[in-house]
Amino acid sequence: MILEMEKFLFSPSQKRRREEGHSQSTPIKAEKNSASPPFKRCLLFGRADSSNMELKNADMESTNHTGKSKLSTDILNESGDLFPDDDFDNILSSLPDEVMSGSQPLPGETASSQSASSDKIIEADQLPDHVLESIFSCLPAVDFCQSCSVCKRWNSIISHDQFMPWKKSYNLIRIKQDDDELCNKLSMLQSADGPDEVTMPVVTLVRTMSRWRPITLREDERVQLAGLLIKHRLHDLAHEMTEKRISGNSSTMNDDYLWMVASSIVLLSPDVSSIVVLQKLLLKVFQLPLVLDFFYSLATYAWVLYKEDYLSQTHHYRIFCSISNVENSSKPLPLERTEEKSLCTSKKSLTHEQRRVINHKFEKGQKVRVMAYAGTGKTTTLAECVRTHPDLHFLYTSFNKAVVDQGRNVFRAANNVKCYTMHSMAYRAMRMQEHRHKLGRGSLRARHIREKLGLESDTRTANLVKRTFLKFVASSASGIKLQHVPAFERVHDDALGMKSEPVEEDRRRWVLDLTKLFWRKTSDLSNKEWTMIDDCYLKQWQLSEPEILGYDVILLDEAQDCTECMRDLLIRQLPHAALVFVGDTHQQIYGFRRAYDALLAIPPTHSYYLTQSFRFGQEIAQVADCILRELKFNNQAGNTAGVSEKTLLGVGNPGSVHGVEVGSQKAILCRKNVGVIQTLWKLLSENEDGKKIALVGGSEKLGLGLVMDLYALSLPQKERREQGLTIRSRFVRQFPSLKALAKDADECDDTEMLTKLEIVRVLGDQLPQVVAALKFTGLLQTWLIKASIGGLQRERNHNH
Repeated sequence: MILEMEKFLFSPSQKRRREEGHSQSTPIKAEKNSASPPFKRCLLFGRADSSNMELKNADMESTNHTGKSKLSTDILNESGDLFPDDDFDNILSSLPDEVMSGSQPLPGETASSQSASSDKIIEADQLPDHVLESIFSCLPAVDFCQSCSVCKRWNSIISHDQFMPWKKSYNLIRIKQDDDELCNKLSMLQSADGPDEVTMPVVTLVRTMSRWRPITLREDERVQLAGLLIKHRLHDLAHEMTEKRISGNSSTMNDDYLWMVASSIVLLSPDVSSIVVLQKLLLKVFQLPLVLDFFYSLATYAWVLYKEDYLSQTHHYRIFCSISNVENSSKPLPLERTEEKSLCTSKKSLTHEQRRVINHKFEKGQKVRVMAYAGTGKTTTLAECVRTHPDLHFLYTSFNKAVVDQGRNVFRAANNVKCYTMHSMAYRAMRMQEHRHKLGRGSLRARHIREKLGLESDTRTANLVKRTFLKFVASSASGIKLQHVPAFERVHDDALGMKSEPVEEDRRRWVLDLTKLFWRKTSDLSNKEWTMIDDCYLKQWQLSEPEILGYDVILLDEAQDCTECMRDLLIRQLPHAALVFVGDTHQQIYGFRRAYDALLAIPPTHSYYLTQSFRFGQEIAQVADCILRELKFNNQAGNTAGVSEKTLLGVGNPGSVHGVEVGSQKAILCRKNVGVIQTLWKLLSENEDGKKIALVGGSEKLGLGLVMDLYALSLPQKERREQGLTIRSRFVRQFPSLKALAKDADECDDTEMLTKLEIVRVLGDQLPQVVAALKFTGLLQTWLIKASIGGLQRERNHNH
């Protein structure tokens, strides 16, 4: 049940009456089968007082310590006064669904004791409808839609045509992607500005909002609203824009004009906080449902204009964030008709989205997808999930060893979870500790295949075999087929460099036979001459169709970097376990290893989303959301179903995208290793103030030794001797020149070697000096970055 709602639920007049001691302790009884629907007694008109509610309860009897008396209409109109300040939240939070449906009285009360008790006795059927309206109005979209199924009364309130109509329209357009609803709203905008097209989107939107009249304002409300709008810092600008450019009407006291000014303030707001100020001003005149629906109408129109390329994403984002501030400021309502309380008893401040995941009831056969944006508390959610279900046994796994190592640290206090990488489980299952002689070092290279298959200098064919083999071991296929053989290959042309050419059918079949031979030799554990890579024994384990027993729930983290082979392994466990795949489809980094996004590839039985990032504030989140929406969603709409309608929210510390420095520590991101080295060299050479410089992972991971071997190969023998350089790598020594090695790396598609070659090419003669400086500071850099990461991790654990 949503708590902490008093600031929204009661009007100023109600609060004054309560402070003056006017609250009543009178139990009330429902008027059964009333001819008027519940909304006749609700805040359909949205005013902050209840003077115009239609109530047919004049004959209701009540009992208090002085005896029986009739409840007056005035008392019922101030029905919020039935709840004292101290008990209101407790009453709402303790009501089971049976009480909410009216099938039983409050816990601890009986029918016989109700008439005699001197305490406040309130049947759930008689909770004021405006209280429920206010609660339902600020539910997030998922809760709002699902709450209709809890009981008939909730359904009656939520599904009524006049309750939050714009919130329903907005969710139809965003979540259900209803094109008919979108076209309907676009036609409403066009009718406000002209029959043909929307030529001035902001002007059109403001003019359209002049027709937003769910209620007709009384004179006192008109005066009050005008006086409150003047208090907003953007009022003068909005007033001038509305009066001179949009309205042409000098009257500032009619309904149309006031709604246009309020809309103009929203559209002129440079940030979310300015819109929140307007929300608070409107709440002094109107109830929460009407205020939120006003902003939902603006959000709907802004989204429609954005989708039709009339308006930037900025206006919609700020309006949406202001609404989310309300919808995510309270605890969630129970969504199922059950007597059980929320499973999550954590004292941590968890969001609605996190609690939905934590309270999920895991059952075997379920495929639960958790889409988690960066910094949205994914690790915290999983840790609370494990803690909340102590009776279940969890397996936490991922492809990345660093991720699993972090998981061991996160779950160290939990006795019901084990953490293993997919490869470590395969290693034990295939008893690879007894066959260590089979394990090769490093990546599979075309030259290794060329030697083993006796292809002599046929590097192109060896490279095709390598690509076919890697595609097979990453797949879920039971055998190597022609479809695994590439249809195109990269070849070297003296004039054009590298180009792509089709592979003839007969040659593809030859490559297929060679790959099958290579697989038989490498997968034979008794053959000591043919070593295997780690993905090879993982594939062998997958082909054995294993059962991973002893776990009720399998948590797959970083699921966006999961191969088909790994997915097949885990899906086979569904008959006896639930599969939860967690990750961020925007952070896929292992595509070069033939990883395919499991978040989009596996049809889920349940989907959850974590969209509130704690790493940054709204300004950075807005830019990130804009980049994702423009550069990714618009180009991959068919592959991002369920993601593109979500909006990234920044709920962390405020930040800036305008280069404003905060603190003395800076982070520099580089796309390539050559950029890292160039940046480090520049910082080291210009570091007159003696600032401490750290490199993530330390400089040793840049492979500087191999870089210097390549530099030495690029020099003539005489210069090499003069500089005292020697080539230590046996592989590099076998090439007569750097050009010959570069050609081989191109043909073998050796990305690691090509990266090192680029460093040599870019830095040239500066390379020895740069490498010496990097090696000298390497130890200090490694220590600094470890200390920094440790501090960040401690801070994150403290915040979450």
